[in-house]
Amino acid sequence: MKFVAQELNLEDKVCEQADEDELVRRAQKDLTQFAVLYDRYVQRVYRFLLARTADVAEAEDLTSQTFLTAMQKLPTYRPNGHFLAWLFSIARNKQVDNFRKHQRRVIVELSENMPENHPDLMNDVIQKERQHALKQLLIELPEKEYELLALRLAARMSFAEMGIYMQKNGESVKKAYYRLLERLKARMEGSHE
Repeated sequence: MKFVAQELNLEDKVCEQADEDELVRRAQKDLTQFAVLYDRYVQRVYRFLLARTADVAEAEDLTSQTFLTAMQKLPTYRPNGHFLAWLFSIARNKQVDNFRKHQRRVIVELSENMPENHPDLMNDVIQKERQHALKQLLIELPEKEYELLALRLAARMSFAEMGIYMQKNGESVKKAYYRLLERLKARMEGSHE
């Protein structure tokens, strides 16, 4: 039964990919069709850039620049089933250019489900201390590892999509992600002993 479910899931992905390729072909012929691709991916690109910049206005501006560049370069894009990876490469390049211009790296909360403050003062202090420690760990991460977190938690990419974007096998990206989480967890636990 599990094999059948996996097979159906694979068929859905193939159909979704064919649909995406068709949308790209339509947009290449008629740029007004680009709006469908924009609607499909704008939130994911925006969340990714917001996680990278921690500034709403800056993320909005970079998102606009990303889609403008994608629309301008769309005639040269060759549909190969990797439109999302191509789009996120543009977004990352826009963010890197912006970073170079401003010479800063910002670490933001990547989890939408961060616990809220408790009325208990001691728990509040402990919570703030843990958040500070986590931010310190994130600041110390190499750029590639921080990007791995941003792609998964902010952009909500699947491991397969991340693999295409990072030009790696989806399973190896998944393993790297979970190893990174385990390392962060171990370091967090070590810093609170």
